[in-house]
Parts: sequence; C-alpha cells; structure tokens
Amino acid sequence: MSWFSPILMIAVPLFIAFLIPLLGYIHKKAGLYAMSLTLLFNMLTGFYFLPKVMVKPIRVIVAGYKPPFGINLAITPFSIFLACLISTMGFLVSLYLLKDNTTETQEKFAMLILLVVMGSTGIVLTGDIFNMFVFLEITSISSYALTAIKKDRKGSEAGIKFLLVGSISSTLLLLGIALIYNQLGTLNLADIANRFSQMNPKVAFLAVSFLFIGFGIESEMFPLNAWAPDVYQGAPAPVAALFSAVTVKAGLYAMVRFLFTVAAKSVFIKLLLVFGVLTVIVSELSALRQNDVKRMLGYSSLGQIGVILFAVGIGTADAMQGAIFHFVNHAVLKATLFLSVGLLAKAAGGSTMEDLKGIGKKYPFVAGVFGIAALGVMGFPPLNGFVSKMLILMAAAKTEHIVLIMLILAASVIEGVYYFRVLQVMFKEPEPTRIEKKAFPVLSLVPLVVLVFAIIGIGLFSGYLMPYLKGAAMDVMNRSTYIAAMLGSNGGAL
Repeated sequence: MSWFSPILMIAVPLFIAFLIPLLGYIHKKAGLYAMSLTLLFNMLTGFYFLPKVMVKPIRVIVAGYKPPFGINLAITPFSIFLACLISTMGFLVSLYLLKDNTTETQEKFAMLILLVVMGSTGIVLTGDIFNMFVFLEITSISSYALTAIKKDRKGSEAGIKFLLVGSISSTLLLLGIALIYNQLGTLNLADIANRFSQMNPKVAFLAVSFLFIGFGIESEMFPLNAWAPDVYQGAPAPVAALFSAVTVKAGLYAMVRFLFTVAAKSVFIKLLLVFGVLTVIVSELSALRQNDVKRMLGYSSLGQIGVILFAVGIGTADAMQGAIFHFVNHAVLKATLFLSVGLLAKAAGGSTMEDLKGIGKKYPFVAGVFGIAALGVMGFPPLNGFVSKMLILMAAAKTEHIVLIMLILAASVIEGVYYFRVLQVMFKEPEPTRIEKKAFPVLSLVPLVVLVFAIIGIGLFSGYLMPYLKGAAMDVMNRSTYIAAMLGSNGGAL
C-alpha cells in the first residue's frame, strides 16, 4: 500500500482528533486551527484522487489481507465524489468556527467536528458493511454530543431524542448485518452482493428490511425523521450546517450503496419513490407552520432529502445523476442558509420571525446571502438548485411519473411561500433599533462568500460537473463493475 493513500482521509482526522486535547495546553484555539488544517488536508487529498478514480476504481487493502477476507476501502467514483463533498463542507464550517464563540469548550468542539467528518468519510469509503456500521456509530455518537454541546434546554432535549432514535437505528442495522453474516459468512459489500442470491429469501427480506429502516432513520426519511427538526433547531447553527451538509449525505450514501449494490432490483428501491414524495409533502407543509427560522430550515432540509429519495427511487441512470447533483446542491444551499441565519440570529438575539424583523436592513450582506440561498433551494434559475431539480423532473417525466411530479411541484410552491415570508420579514420590516450593529468576523464571512459563489457558479457552469456526476451515477447503477473492482478482477489496488 502506497504511503499516500485515501486511507489518510480517515487516519489523519482520527489521529488529530485525539491529539486536540493536548494542543489545548499550547494555545486556547490550537485545536480549532488543527481541525481546519486537517479538513483542508482531507479536501485536497480527496480532489487529488477524484480524477484518478474516475478512470479506474481503487481498492485499498488493509493489513495485507485481500477481500473478501480482509478489510478494504472501496474508492469508486461515487464514494470519492461524496468524500470530496464531505471534506469541503467540513472545511468551510471549520473556518466559520474559528471566530465563533458557540461554546467555551473549544477543544471538545474541534475534536467532535473532526470525528463527525472522519466517520462520515469512513462510511462512504469503506468496502465492508460492518465497518460502515462502526463509522456510522462514531458519527452518531459525536453528533449526539455536538447537538447538546451548549448545554441549554433545547439542545439537551434534542440530543436525547437524537440518541434514542439513533439507538433504534443502530440496533436494526446490527440485526440486519448479523442476519447477512449468519447466512453468507462475509461482511465485504462486494462479496455480499455477489452471493446475495444464495441467502434464504425470507431471511434476506428481513435483513434488507432492518437495514432499510436503519438507513432510513439516518437519511431522515419520512416517517422516520420526526427527531430531525428538533436537532436542527436545538443544535448550534454551524453544527446544524454540518449535519445537513455532511452526516445526512453519508446516511444517504449508505442507503443508496446497499440497495443498488446488494439488494438490486429490490422492491425497496421503488418504495423510495413513495417515501420520497411523502417526505417532501409532509416536510414542506410542516415548514409552512414554523415561526422559528432554524426549525423551518430543518423541515426544508427534510423536503430536499425527499427530492433526493424520490430521484433515487426512479432507478434510472439519469435520475441517479440528478440525485447525486442534488446531494451537492443540498449541501451547499443548506450550509449557506444555516450559517447565515446563525450570524443573524446571534446579532438579533434569537432565530424567530419576531427576532429577525428588519435584520436585512441592519446586515444586508448576510441577509442577502440567505436570500440567494433561499432562491437556490426554491429552484430559481440560474442558481444551482434549478439545474438539479430540472434533471430529476426530466428523468421522472421519462418514466411517466406525472402524478408524483405534480406533487413535487406543488410542494415547491409551498416552499416558495415560507421562504418569501422570511425574506419579507427580513427586508420589509423597519430596521430594528434595539440591535447595535457590530461587524461580523471576516473568517465567519469567508465560507458564506465561497458558498454563494458556488451557488451561482454551479448553476451557470454545471457542465463542468457533469462528467463527475455521470461517473458517480454509473458507479451506482453498474453493480457488476463495483463487484469486479473490489474483488480483484478489475480496478487498481493500493
């Protein structure tokens, strides 16, 4: 195995995370700077391997034992593409945190952020279903702590709910994995996929059911997502941005990889159509009723997840390409919205509609960034959200899901209503005199500038992303290529 390997995207953050408490003795914010530098390293490493993997998948062999007997990483177009997205969004959130006084426990904050990003990266890069579960547990436990890190009532209550639901998810996932291992005696995803037809059909159905529900909880799929809005509201704004942009993407990856690689042509893929549309409709109607903007953004995030699940459920290469594109756009847009509203809420003293009255006149740049991201979520051209939604709707039209398209469009109208209501409150209400205007730290604004350029740039120049999106989509759809690459008959090894 070469010394410069994708495994560094897991090993380096893990090492630095446990080093951070010691760095605190050197300087109060040394841990935060180490976190940012580590995530920058991850991002650069991911983009270094991205073009290489688009040509040929890479199989990283750990400890010299080849699959299916040993542990390996599966570096394929879909997995490395999402690893790049996870690292990039984690790095931008880390920049925001450098000058953010969300919590006094800076070392714990930095360590937990690194563990969340490391765990999410491990989920998308591993080729072993049990290690996927282990990385999911690392991500989840760190997320519970981050949700309640401020130790206030809302955060603590949300953290407890998150813990309880996450425990159910973990139990179901472990049961499903145990059933598969009992039948096939292997934990390697490619080997399971290759031999899945050998399982007793009833046991196989039960195992897939457990995993579908477990991954559905992690993916925030209706009706398994009632806990999520509390988490988005109770967690600090940068943490909510991280969850929406990073951890949910890892959960979605696990769902998509398992269903399309192992349980291909399963009825569960078609179920995603129904659950995706239900997630959109219920989430958008719930968002319409919210007075707290952070909670509203939480429901809006669930609605976009529903669009992704709907696209995945269509089951065609075009729809998958649109779904993966929406992975990117959802991460960029929701991170922008949560980070911008975090700054505005801090200045206003709260995140309710009443708190944010006229805040756009006091802080026009940050509120303007919020407005651009809101238009992107609604699908206004030429912003990024428009392109991915159009790809998904066109793929749905090709498969004649006309009724479902109409329901998605109706939900988008509802989405426009509540976002314009927030913008009206921010910009049309009188400038609040009770708020003393203070300049935001430059480092907190840098991620917003980068993200707003991404929102506009991806929308205008989406063609540059298309080869990578197509490669990722074909990776998901061509399970035989994945199996061959990971079991050694095709692909490169490190």
